[in-house]
Amino acid sequence: DAFAKVVDRLLASPRYGERWGRHWLDVARYGDDDIRGLDPRGRGYMPLDGAWVYRDWVIKQFNDDVPYDKFVKMQLAGDLMSKNPTPEDLKGTGFLGGAPWIWDQAEPVQGRADERNERIDAVSRGFLGLTVACARCHDHKYDPILSKDYYSLGSVFASSTYKEYNFVPAEQVEFWREKYQKANDTDDAVEEYTKTETEQLSKALAAQTSTYMVAAWKVAGKPKMKVEEAADAAQLDPELLQRWVAFLAKKPRFYPYFKDWQAMIAQGGTEDQAKYLADSFQQRVLDLEIAEKKIEVENDKIIAKAGVPTERKKDAKPNEFDTYDEFCPGCRLELKVLPTQDANLYEDIFVRALGSGVFDERGQPGLFVFRGWELTRRLGPAEQAYLNSLRGGAPTRRSGSPQAIPAIYPFVHGMADKPQPVDIKINVRGNPHTLGDVAPRAFLTVLGPSDKKPYTQGSGRLQLADDIVASPLATRVIVNRIWKWHFGTGIVNTPDNFGKVGDPPSDPALLEYMSVQFCKDGMSIKKLQREIMLSAVYQQSSMESAQAHTVDPQNRYYSHFTLQRLDAEQLRDSMLFVAGDLDLKEAGGPATPLGLDNDRRTVYAKVSRFRIDPFLQAFDFPNPTFTAEQRFSTNVPVQRLFFMNNAFVYAQAGKVADRVYPAGGSGNNDAARITDAYQLLYGRAPTPAELQAGIEFLKNTPEKPGYLVDQEPLTAWKQYARVLFSSNEFEYLN
Repeated sequence: DAFAKVVDRLLASPRYGERWGRHWLDVARYGDDDIRGLDPRGRGYMPLDGAWVYRDWVIKQFNDDVPYDKFVKMQLAGDLMSKNPTPEDLKGTGFLGGAPWIWDQAEPVQGRADERNERIDAVSRGFLGLTVACARCHDHKYDPILSKDYYSLGSVFASSTYKEYNFVPAEQVEFWREKYQKANDTDDAVEEYTKTETEQLSKALAAQTSTYMVAAWKVAGKPKMKVEEAADAAQLDPELLQRWVAFLAKKPRFYPYFKDWQAMIAQGGTEDQAKYLADSFQQRVLDLEIAEKKIEVENDKIIAKAGVPTERKKDAKPNEFDTYDEFCPGCRLELKVLPTQDANLYEDIFVRALGSGVFDERGQPGLFVFRGWELTRRLGPAEQAYLNSLRGGAPTRRSGSPQAIPAIYPFVHGMADKPQPVDIKINVRGNPHTLGDVAPRAFLTVLGPSDKKPYTQGSGRLQLADDIVASPLATRVIVNRIWKWHFGTGIVNTPDNFGKVGDPPSDPALLEYMSVQFCKDGMSIKKLQREIMLSAVYQQSSMESAQAHTVDPQNRYYSHFTLQRLDAEQLRDSMLFVAGDLDLKEAGGPATPLGLDNDRRTVYAKVSRFRIDPFLQAFDFPNPTFTAEQRFSTNVPVQRLFFMNNAFVYAQAGKVADRVYPAGGSGNNDAARITDAYQLLYGRAPTPAELQAGIEFLKNTPEKPGYLVDQEPLTAWKQYARVLFSSNEFEYLN
């Protein structure tokens, strides 16, 4: 019974939920922020501060072995399961409320339709293995799913709305919100003041354009002076002069105004020629500033005459905008603008650098624009004192003050019913502006009874959840997912598509048997896993016979265990574990970015929809904006470069080296230490050839200067540990 005891011990471990809950989070498209189109701060993303509550809830449900039917219902309708839902019930609604929102990325009618489509797709693929979203524009081309069915589900979600559920006393919520508002007001004041000072500084610098351009000629032209020398000679700001040198060398992509200047530099022009062109460009800059100001005044008059609100509602929530004019005030007005080339030049000089990258939250600052300390140090003593008093007088969120608002109280981004249910109309050809017949809230026709009735209980989410868990398809979908998460391939190898064009089951009878047994066992995922892991097929070795390769080259009948590469979380956690650096005490709580100081399990790391962490992205972490049926495994150069150059790898390699070769330790020789390292990383002793290769490596590898890891010397042992990390044996589950 030794193996069974190991299985039982692992199923009972609190680590179990962290691992298997992460699988479900792929399906739930879990993220700690959301991509934003019109975020008022220009960040391009919106933090979901309560997302971690849903993540911890999922982990707990797996650890507690909550029956799968209840697990489904709590996620779709936890708020409706009783008159007084428990916090556990409400936390599950994060499956819907923490999903991507499109409320400010498209005009309201289209945005609402896209949000409903996202929910329909995630629910139908995640729980039923059906691509119902394919019926948005027409009846499904392959499966018996009507377009009317799609919009019936859409009516369920049109009758539901976003809601935040707090899990602390009202007094604590009010305390935090008061602090938050003060911090917000302080930040607004700082931003307004720095904006004014930036504009004043820009005007002053614009008037020095010719002086800086002549100094830039001395750097790029015949004199070939250093920037510091040219700046010192003309008593100019060396940083701004460096900006000018780079600015004048830019290719004429957005405007042609520097062609003559660049031709003059290439031909070895004189200082007089440089002065003539510089004076001419300075006049252009000053005229441009005046023209932009004139247009701004005229546009203000147009906006005021139309009665357009000048500010958006603060702290807008999803679904707040119901009309296009609320969504984008003034967007339909015909406002005046600079000619394209002049507008591009103005942007480059007074706002931000064109082409600085869509993934940069604010872009590189314009030529005359300075931020943070770079701006503050250019201000006078009185202005600096006032700015510091603003930043130091109250907690802030964005201004970089050492003070901070208290950590936000725990809450979940959940769902609730609207006061009145809404049955939407079919969007003809998927166009929300072209409407057909009403589609009452209801389940899919093909999976419902012959006398299927529309939903009548509020939004219908609870009835939908009941219909899903009652469908035999739902149990087969989750059983197949569990199988695939164990073996790397599913009995149906397209876990989100059990339809006509999905992968046919390799063993239908096996899937049927496990589904029936799963129901008999009370829909216990742990009992299902125990049965799988105690089976002969799960305990096969990874050795493949020639006959099996000929008959079943894709191993769809599991004659052996297919090698699987560790996913991103397993890989990082394994490095921390063998280095003795993995923190297993601090579980749950707000997400933390990955970094050298983060030694928690990767499941607790921040998952960004706006910008996926480079490590997670390199090792095939799925896009959290969409429900993910599986992890794909690529083999690309950036993965090798990670092991060669990443600071995290070097840090953990150093700790592995310290474990097998502690400072001040004695008595062990290199052969014994290499054996210890192999046991630690691979669970086996090295072969004679591996042992000899290690000894030769340690003997012939000199110590290198510190690289990335706090400038500590890279000993031969640290480099050797890094090599062991990068091996296939460490990366693959055998």
